[in-house]
Amino acid sequence: MKASMIIASAAALFSSALAAPAIARDAPLVFTVQLANDQSGKNANADVIVNNAAVTFGQLFGGAFGPQVWATSLQAVSPGAGGNNVQCVVKDPNYPGQAIALNAWNTFIDLDGNVNVATPTDVTYFTIECQL
Repeated sequence: MKASMIIASAAALFSSALAAPAIARDAPLVFTVQLANDQSGKNANADVIVNNAAVTFGQLFGGAFGPQVWATSLQAVSPGAGGNNVQCVVKDPNYPGQAIALNAWNTFIDLDGNVNVATPTDVTYFTIECQL
């Protein structure tokens, strides 16, 4: 009787261990950013997948801001991602040679270029790309 009880207990233990949900080991590393429009008060967070192709702000924030994305600033929400080694680059298509860094040390970007005034700027086609 005791042997059958031990076997039944062991079987129950092993079956419950096998039924435990698996931990996602291949989840992509993300760098979370927040886009804000200081005049309208609108803001939203989005995850940028690290080591992926550049994405537009329209793709990231269109659901929250609408088809045309107007904003004043971009801020890193998770600057410590990847052990502080994630380097993001923001580009304005109107100035293709210019790139603005966003990372663990440079965590804020004024999107209109004037730190003294919060002027909403159409950033729909701005892009961000993050690399580790």
